[in-house]
Amino acid sequence: MMDAVRGAGPLFPLPLVESPHAASSRSRRVQQRARRALLKNELANAALRALNILHTSFSSHIHSQSRNPSHIYSKYILRSIVHVQSCAERFVSRLAPCSMDLSDDFVFQDLFDPSHAAYSSVTESLPLSADRISLPSEPGSADLLDILPPDVARVYEQPNPDLFRPVAERKRAPYVCRVESPADYVKIIQRLQQINMVSFTTSPKIVNGCFGTAKSDGSQRFVFDGRPVNAAFVTPPKVDLPCPDLLSKLIADSSEPIYVAKADLDNYYHRLRVPTWLHEYFALPSVKASEVGLGGEYGDATLVYPCCTTLPMGWTHSVYLSQTGHEHIVSTQTTLQDDARISPASDFRLDRERHGIYIDDLFLLAPEHLLPGLHAKLDRYIEVMTKIGLPPKPSKVVRPSADGVVCIGMEIHGRDKTVGGHPQKVQALVQRTRDLVRGGSCSGLLMSRIVGLWSWFILARRAAFAVFNNVYRYIEVAGAKVFVIWPTVAAELLVICDVAPLLFSNIGAHWFLQTVATDASDTGLGVVAARCDADRLETMSNVRPPIPVDNRSHSEVAAAAADLEQKVDRSLHPTLSGLKWVEIVASYFRYPEHINVLEVRALTTGVRWVSSFPQSVGSRLVLWCDSLVVVFSVRKGRSSSPELLRRLRALSAHLLATGIQVYCNWIPTEVNPADGPSRRYKFDSTLGFPGEGPGRADFLVRAAYSKQTIKRYDAAVHDFVAWMDKHGEDPESTEEMDEVLCDYFHDLFVMKGGKCRSNAACTIAGVQMRCPQMKRRLTSATLALKGWEKLVPSVPYPPLTWDLAVCVAVHMSGNTSDSSHGLAVLLAFDCYLRVGELVGLRRCDVADTGDVRMGSAYRGMSLRLARTKTGRNQWVTVRHPHVIFLMRRLIRRMKPSERLFSLSAAAFRRRFKMSCADLGLSPNYVPHSLRHGGATHDHLLGRPLEEILRHGRWASVKSARHYVQSGRALLLTCRIPADIADLGRILSADVRSALSLSQRH
Repeated sequence: MMDAVRGAGPLFPLPLVESPHAASSRSRRVQQRARRALLKNELANAALRALNILHTSFSSHIHSQSRNPSHIYSKYILRSIVHVQSCAERFVSRLAPCSMDLSDDFVFQDLFDPSHAAYSSVTESLPLSADRISLPSEPGSADLLDILPPDVARVYEQPNPDLFRPVAERKRAPYVCRVESPADYVKIIQRLQQINMVSFTTSPKIVNGCFGTAKSDGSQRFVFDGRPVNAAFVTPPKVDLPCPDLLSKLIADSSEPIYVAKADLDNYYHRLRVPTWLHEYFALPSVKASEVGLGGEYGDATLVYPCCTTLPMGWTHSVYLSQTGHEHIVSTQTTLQDDARISPASDFRLDRERHGIYIDDLFLLAPEHLLPGLHAKLDRYIEVMTKIGLPPKPSKVVRPSADGVVCIGMEIHGRDKTVGGHPQKVQALVQRTRDLVRGGSCSGLLMSRIVGLWSWFILARRAAFAVFNNVYRYIEVAGAKVFVIWPTVAAELLVICDVAPLLFSNIGAHWFLQTVATDASDTGLGVVAARCDADRLETMSNVRPPIPVDNRSHSEVAAAAADLEQKVDRSLHPTLSGLKWVEIVASYFRYPEHINVLEVRALTTGVRWVSSFPQSVGSRLVLWCDSLVVVFSVRKGRSSSPELLRRLRALSAHLLATGIQVYCNWIPTEVNPADGPSRRYKFDSTLGFPGEGPGRADFLVRAAYSKQTIKRYDAAVHDFVAWMDKHGEDPESTEEMDEVLCDYFHDLFVMKGGKCRSNAACTIAGVQMRCPQMKRRLTSATLALKGWEKLVPSVPYPPLTWDLAVCVAVHMSGNTSDSSHGLAVLLAFDCYLRVGELVGLRRCDVADTGDVRMGSAYRGMSLRLARTKTGRNQWVTVRHPHVIFLMRRLIRRMKPSERLFSLSAAAFRRRFKMSCADLGLSPNYVPHSLRHGGATHDHLLGRPLEEILRHGRWASVKSARHYVQSGRALLLTCRIPADIADLGRILSADVRSALSLSQRH
């Protein structure tokens, strides 16, 4: 697209960092610092390699990782390297001291608490054991309806038809009941019965299942498999939970520490009693009445169904009800204010006491000067929740601290102002992931658990979602089966492991004091910028898109964007009024691509320009784009479109390398200030696109090639460009093009098993046709092509002898209605004709004795070849008397413009190969064997090489020598059937009679 953006050259590939010198001191403290420095260096280099791979979208082309002195790199690159190093240093400083030993490959104790599995996509189910199941000491201590808002409580207090799906829409859903043994199941029900967590009925509405999940203390959590009941109830209202991506958007004052506190309700679900009418919908598999002490009431052999009396964890409405109830209690009975609650609809300023509620978790944040009030609010919350029967678990209560508190699985560090996974937990997940890759195989469910845990950490830095693509496909395909881990999946998992130190956000980051708008048209891109103050930029960052992002796919977003094209407000957003925009970039695109891909290219160009400023590192940046698809893709961090994902990966690599946190907003095209610069290179039908069309300055260069050659070259270059798009390649210099071409040839060699060298040769020739300045400069690619030829030598086509040519000619004449086909074979042999030259001959191209055009002095017969490989209007003499006789008989009644032979080149090749096959000749014979055979035949007769060269119209003596030298040797490699060889000798004695006889029969 361009080589530089206002002084900012390409950032990638990022060079690696030199390893620190070994410590010579014997001091243990000095040795420890040296090991820490070495670990930091290794983590930084791993992250730099991963960013280079991500930038190329996992291309097979590996950039050279230079270790040259850093002074040859621009400050633009050095700032990114320093940022990555600082992230690695932060990561290392937070690890346990025992993990500083590099010899064990960073083996850490798995510190990730399995209780946080609720935050991942899939939780591993275990068979329930009566001895290990963990049950609350006081279940059902609070009534669900009492904690709900009155309007919600009225919906659930009695059977409500609005809660159920229509009968026609209900589907039978499977369930599992995983227990170690039937006896264990009875014991589990007995334990639930003792603490009043179940009631019993003989006529349940719906029967569900149950299973266990592991807890951090080794016990098991009782989980209700509510798929059957979920199939009967309607989908509950959406719940907006404060996920890590919201925490990463918090805006804190960098001059003051942030204090964080949290509390976790003890067995929250099990403490909530549900209305009696719901019990029969939460039934579990039956047991005998005698086994639970109800034989006197129901009869010993009667099957009774235990029904959950507390809020089951697997019911789809449970999250909505528990979250709504928790929020209602906090709003009505504590001193925490609703407008201070962190949610997608709230602001993100940390200038006051803020809090967030995630089902049973509560966390509070406040700047240091509000620390006393934070203590008071936490105490009041604990008092209220204990009073209503929902006490926080004492071990999970964390008093206000600025040294890092883990909330909803993410650590909020008040002094560093960072939000992200705790480095020790992230490193434990890194180790588990590397072990999984080393194992070589896993099920889709296990892969889903690993990816789910990574996804939770990535929410703090959404740009890293671009790493994942094939893992989702693997999960979908493998399911519960164990598959060998695909190389593409392993590559994605290893890259996310390497960029793990970068997966955090800085809530104390400053604003980049300019806002940038970008746009792309079919022909070019535009980037403009305007200066803003921090308050205005903060207001811009809270602008909502016209449709919610949710978890929509690329196609769904595109469809929604099309529906809203005429419905949304297309006026200028108030936050942009009065800004003075300055044009930064106006450039044309070299290659046509989908408009969404071009929009991301424009967006990346804007980020590259911002990255050229020193103050951009670790800053917050507000971007404006008029493509809803691109806006949503950038906000989500990924796209399901492969073409769009490749460009998003390049953008994500820039953002992770520089620490820029992007706020991407939508702006209507009509008011986009970048629209004008992007359309500067608009399409002109007389000139074509820039660098294309009939008005190109190189049309004379292309005219030097034949149309057929251009067609072959263009097809090969098209395949090469498609390969570059697939692998994320975008060479910006001749040296890079040489390197990428070399990689393409290696890939083509492996994929085609050594075949298609001609395609590679056409590719390099096509590139040089389009860019003549690259001739003799693509040294690596040319050398690779020569190596290909040595590894897989060309198989030369053997020459035909005159005897065999006559046999083929007679056979072709006798097996077709047109007798001229046999003559075409003899003429091609005698005059060394190429196939195109042969089928292009017309009556007017034949000069015979007495032809008035040649004068009375001319004797014999010759052919004018209008178009040949070596030029126009070439001349060749017909020498064999029998061929001259047959030619005269053929042209006797022909019109001047009539073709001599009614065959296309493809038809002649097909008929020739069929005749050779019928005669039992080698399949290696092709029509070109006639030209090769004629030259070899004349050389064996002792004719001078100069005469053969002139007769064959070769452009160089080297080509002619190759023909006659190899031709004689190739004759010895051919096996000729004895009867065909005898027949050839007989027929060649009188060709005229043999061909005439075949025509009669």
